[in-house]
Amino acid sequence: IGFLGYELGTTLDPAFAQFAPPPGLQAAFAWCPEPKLEDRLQNTSDFDTPKQHGDSEHARLQAENRGSDLGAEDWRERVNAVLQAIGQGDCYQVNLTRREYRAITGPLAPLVRALLETGQPRHGADLPLPGGRRIVSVSPESFLIRRGNQLLTRPIKGTRPGDGDPDELLNSVKDAAELHMIVDLLRNDLGRVAVPGKVRVREPRVIERHATVLQTVAEVEATLRPEVGFEDIMAATFPCGSVTGAPKIMAMHQINQLEASPRGPYCGAIGWLGNEDFEFSVAIRTAFFEPEANGHRLTWGTGGGIVADSDPDEEWHETQTKHRVLDLALDPWMDQTANPNR
Repeated sequence: IGFLGYELGTTLDPAFAQFAPPPGLQAAFAWCPEPKLEDRLQNTSDFDTPKQHGDSEHARLQAENRGSDLGAEDWRERVNAVLQAIGQGDCYQVNLTRREYRAITGPLAPLVRALLETGQPRHGADLPLPGGRRIVSVSPESFLIRRGNQLLTRPIKGTRPGDGDPDELLNSVKDAAELHMIVDLLRNDLGRVAVPGKVRVREPRVIERHATVLQTVAEVEATLRPEVGFEDIMAATFPCGSVTGAPKIMAMHQINQLEASPRGPYCGAIGWLGNEDFEFSVAIRTAFFEPEANGHRLTWGTGGGIVADSDPDEEWHETQTKHRVLDLALDPWMDQTANPNR
């Protein structure tokens, strides 16, 4: 059980030879010989995280806003740069992202539980890492699921607030284009490891309702060639096209040039690997905790697919919609007097 960081993807293809992964942990896995497996859809109230004990622990936990690596104006400039690249024919979608930071003092257990309970995730994860680091994910998105010789991916594109109109999202030509582009990319990625002619779109586009957002999702499945193993599959597909854009290599070049900081675990993959079968999520809606002098620094990434008819202001608001789950989880402990721009 473990994770692969986004920048690890630059080591898997010769096309990324000029990329240098940032320093730090790129992947970590723990051997779990007797895992406890539960289906949250059948047991919705049970999260395997420590519960807080009394008001004293609640009082010790505090969160402070530390700002963002890209403010609103910088974000709009980056979106416009992507639109220019699309207009020049360099690419046709780029998944542009940014990071927000919080200072957390006190025990992490109440916050971890609040994130999992608020997000009600399809792919919840709480991964303690060496050096006091921790990844907590409330991802709604399936990256790869392998059962025998069958491989399934479920890309998500198109987002609205949870109380929005599902029909408005479903009828959005722009959001449909975002998803169809990524479905086409993933068909190609899966085709690199599949039996010829055995890649198909099982579901082209459907609405999914999550705790704080509405999103549209597709399903693409493939029948794997007999000799294909885990390393071959990841080399062909990682990172997931839904967090790069298309064409993948050119989109990743744009990401490398325009984003202000490394993604790290965010936009990588989190999951489990057995003798042959495995299941990984796309590590979106994911918090990365790193120890600092008085507690932990929380890094939270958000982003979205930029296409030719994207509007920079709307794309900014979409990132705010996506981090609402973090805001709701943190709200009881936020220091409202802290300077968000320091």
